[in-house]
Amino acid sequence: MDHIGIQLSKLPFTNLQKKSDLVYYDGPVLSHFTSEQSEYLMFYWVDFNEVNNRWLIKDVQEDKFVSLLKGRLSIRDFLLSFEYESRFTYLADLDLNFETTNVSMIDSKSLTDEYLPKKHVYFEEDEVPSIYSSLLEKYSESYYLETLRERAIYLKIEPTDSVFGKTVSAAKASEFLKNVSTSILSFIEEDFIREFKNLIGDFDQLKRIVKAVQAELSPRLVYSEYGSFEVGISSYTPTLPEDQKAFKDWIKSVLENYKNDVVFLDYESDDQVNRIVNKFDDNARKKIYSPFLKIVNDKSLKLETRTYNKRSVTKYKQTNKKNLERILPQPLELKEKAETKKLISLVLEVKGDTEIKGIKKKELDTGLLFSQPVEEVSIPIDNLTTSAGELQLISPILINLKLIENQKYLGTIDEFDIKVLNNDKEVVLDSLKALLIEAIDTDFESYERPDVMLEKLQSHL
Repeated sequence: MDHIGIQLSKLPFTNLQKKSDLVYYDGPVLSHFTSEQSEYLMFYWVDFNEVNNRWLIKDVQEDKFVSLLKGRLSIRDFLLSFEYESRFTYLADLDLNFETTNVSMIDSKSLTDEYLPKKHVYFEEDEVPSIYSSLLEKYSESYYLETLRERAIYLKIEPTDSVFGKTVSAAKASEFLKNVSTSILSFIEEDFIREFKNLIGDFDQLKRIVKAVQAELSPRLVYSEYGSFEVGISSYTPTLPEDQKAFKDWIKSVLENYKNDVVFLDYESDDQVNRIVNKFDDNARKKIYSPFLKIVNDKSLKLETRTYNKRSVTKYKQTNKKNLERILPQPLELKEKAETKKLISLVLEVKGDTEIKGIKKKELDTGLLFSQPVEEVSIPIDNLTTSAGELQLISPILINLKLIENQKYLGTIDEFDIKVLNNDKEVVLDSLKALLIEAIDTDFESYERPDVMLEKLQSHL
């Protein structure tokens, strides 16, 4: 028998106990084992020799196992399936004393036909061993639905006017369901990220997992009543392996947390509003609370929620402005327009010894001969301090400066292919000079290429 996959010293499962043979033909073909690590460990017979039988061994989840027993999954698809469970399958040779050798681990996607049953082979109901009767009852349609209803969020809306009695328009009902669903899915995303961002360091991987979790926990209608429009909204709870306890605990509690943090939150209580403001950042609160508070503050509707057994009913009133603005911070209004800039070319008459930086407002008023807006100005560089010393330029190097969208300065030294963009013109001018000097110094110090920069400088020296 060939060896495939990654070789292991032993199976990662201890204290194996057989619970049942599910398929038997001249010996066990598909068997259910338990271990200290898994309640549903499946052994599928694939090969043998004079000493050993080779088994494909897969750790699966309870709901997948039930799907197999109910004939919803073929045996082949069952062995290939993976979601929350490990994507890996194990191969091992076992002798008559159940001692294992040649243990390997392979990607479930890599399993070939020689290790798999034929397609479209399903369990029949009368083939299921009786020991699984209570498990199947647990997953019966009525039991499953009742379990979802016990966990559900119950919301009822009715119009504030009675023109059409208590009936709600289809458009309003549709908008209401969309807002509730958006709020729940946003809560799942933000609460998962908040809980596990440090555990899952890779942000792209975290986002992929969030999408998968949202798909699994997508809100489902499990109860409805018409006239006034009442719905029960719940989510499916997948089973997870014991080694993913943190995820299991979070999944079990996320819908209850949504009820406490959103649906049953007292929006008039400063303490409760403080709690969610501290728990979620502005962007997360906007995604979670904006759609729900649209329903609460819709003046054409009355909203109430209740518990499963109707022992507690909550009626909502308009959220007070102070707390609404704390939960959903409003964007700041710009108090003044953004500063605009422009370039102007001036011709001034000044005294012969006057320096440009020394020109005062009076001299500007009296000496101005001509002014004109321009799109670009040229600023000369007359000298440069490099590592080779001071360079006095007979012919200045020109910096071309222009404004981009009346806000940013773009400075270029076209001759040397240098550009800088910044809001501050002094930063632009200083940076251009520094880059030019750096390029010249690099050329001076380089012995591996011709003096390209110096060739360009020749015309200025």
